[in-house]
Amino acid sequence: MVITNPKRVVVLGTGSAAHYVIDICHDLGIELVGFVDQNRTSGEMLHGIPVLGGLDVLDDGQLRETAWFAIAVGDNAARRRLISQIRAKGCRPGTLIHPSCVISPHASIGVGVILNPFTSVRIGAKIGDFVLCEGHTRIGYRNRVGDNTVIAAGVVLSADSDIGADCFIGAGVNILPRTSVGDRCLVGAGALVNKNIPDDTLAYGTPAKPRGQSGILEVVP
Repeated sequence: MVITNPKRVVVLGTGSAAHYVIDICHDLGIELVGFVDQNRTSGEMLHGIPVLGGLDVLDDGQLRETAWFAIAVGDNAARRRLISQIRAKGCRPGTLIHPSCVISPHASIGVGVILNPFTSVRIGAKIGDFVLCEGHTRIGYRNRVGDNTVIAAGVVLSADSDIGADCFIGAGVNILPRTSVGDRCLVGAGALVNKNIPDDTLAYGTPAKPRGQSGILEVVP
């Protein structure tokens, strides 16, 4: 598959995920125009990049015409709200893939995806829209990752495994072949997933076991 990186990017968020995007843009030669964050002061500088303001920045028609918008926020509910905002304003979602990533030409990657360094996406894998993936993660043969899922660093998805939409997969999780994680699940760091996990479940441990409700999107209207 052919992925074209944008030339200019506005980043929504100023947390750790947004700071990682600074390096991605630098290594790709992309101009990072600035950050959007309701909780920061306009004109504040983060590693030499300005905070442009809050969500009112999305009303700037010239900016929408000349830049792409990347959602770099780790909270699934907040991400959903931002996805609705940029779609309503007609902003173009930017896909950012670090040059160290290994992407099969036979994989499918949606819009608004951010892949941090040393992520591999293997043959037959399908990544949905607005997925955020931290570094050193393997998305293996014929894996599926649903929309708006966040994958922390060092996760291994083995062949034919399936992750639903709006999930948060913690650092170092290992998902074994032919297992599935339902929608809106939270899988704790270091878990070994060897059995299917139903929708809306909090799971952790080795092996991973259901521990209650995830509550990931309860605050989303």
